[in-house]
Amino acid sequence: TMKNFDKFQSNPAPATATRGPLYKQLSEEIGQLSQTLDRFRTPEAAGNESEIPLELEPTIERVVSLKDRLEKVRAKALETDPELQTYGPAMREKMLALYDSFLPLLEFAQTLQARYQPGWSAAQRALEEEAAPAQAAAA
Repeated sequence: TMKNFDKFQSNPAPATATRGPLYKQLSEEIGQLSQTLDRFRTPEAAGNESEIPLELEPTIERVVSLKDRLEKVRAKALETDPELQTYGPAMREKMLALYDSFLPLLEFAQTLQARYQPGWSAAQRALEEEAAPAQAAAA
């Protein structure tokens, strides 16, 4: 049992992870992502495509990855067979509302991703070009 304890100690949950019911986890994560992306809603705040804010790429990736989870939640909420239903009527409505509130955030994240994607590609190529001579020398 001590091995299992060590395993949990070496892989702690992220500091921003919310514990508790799924609805609470998802709604808090959507709130955090929304706050981060709200700073980029004006052209002045977004800057230009050559200056990619550091927190933007991982935030967009989190939004896009959250889409799959929320689509599964939505599918469970829309289940009509009483034997297969996961949520009661009240939670069903909350989950569907949460999904609906997520869609504008996803759309905005995809807009930002399209705006900055060429810069990300250029930045990635530059990093790879810098790393290539070091890798060749090490080989």
